[in-house]
Amino acid sequence: MHVGHIVAAADTRAALGLDRVLMVVAGDPWQKRGLVVASAADRFDMVQAAVEPVAGLEASRIEMEREGPTYT
Repeated sequence: MHVGHIVAAADTRAALGLDRVLMVVAGDPWQKRGLVVASAADRFDMVQAAVEPVAGLEASRIEMEREGPTYT
């Protein structure tokens, strides 16, 4: 997660007049299999902390809660 993700999400929310944008954390990122440095729970906490001060952005566990590889 970096500032570019936050800017893109906030700008998209504003441009489309959305109530909220979900920042989905991958549970088992297929492209990083065996190379993941932070656990899904830790990555969720980082995303949640990053979006907390930004109105309309919300961290989501939807991909973390399902089994198998995730593609978000």
